[in-house]
Amino acid sequence: MFRHIEPRQDDWRRGPCRGAEGRRIVMLIMTLVAAVVSTAAGAAIRAWAFAIFAILVAIGFGSVAFADGSSLIGAFASGIAFLVLMEIGYLAGVFLSGFARRSARLRQNSSAADSVAATSERRQG
Repeated sequence: MFRHIEPRQDDWRRGPCRGAEGRRIVMLIMTLVAAVVSTAAGAAIRAWAFAIFAILVAIGFGSVAFADGSSLIGAFASGIAFLVLMEIGYLAGVFLSGFARRSARLRQNSSAADSVAATSERRQG
């Protein structure tokens, strides 16, 4: 008389991050955020502090990959790849901040040299 009705899991009820494609999108967003944060950290913090931070984040990333169903080796490889990406971002940030400081210093020195040259020319002339 009464039939047992199974609830259907529609796509709109599951959420955007439950499928394999959703997980890939989340991982891509996390990777982009880590690259941006690493680049910004290159201009702001010391290398040893960033190394500790990057290792902890890579361990967390590998743990999430392992909990998501990856093998232990796959999760370890994901963590190492994430760590390498963060280190490359950090080095890019260090390079860019050093380049910006150097160009600002050269610009300041050249403008000071121009003003000194202009006042000495006026005195002689």
